[in-house]
Amino acid sequence: MRSKCDVRLKKTNGGIPPKGVKLISQWIAVSDANGVAVFDSDDPIAMAKWVKNWSDLLTIEIYPVISGESLAKIIKSLPPPQNPYSLELKTLG
Repeated sequence: MRSKCDVRLKKTNGGIPPKGVKLISQWIAVSDANGVAVFDSDDPIAMAKWVKNWSDLLTIEIYPVISGESLAKIIKSLPPPQNPYSLELKTLG
């Protein structure tokens, strides 16, 4: 498997991702060649095509993420969560 990946890397200029997908950084485990790569893309189709080109050789998992700062802004903009077990008390009168 490793040699097939090496051949593909040479054929694809080092596995450079397509237009619309930017490689931020990658880390490879020395012991078993498992790795993690961080990409930036607003184009899910370009990302899917690039993954498809490698899916016969590698198991690839994609996790969309955002920065902690962006998440904090989103959370602050949301209404408070509703407690489904709370009781609404009404007065009769």
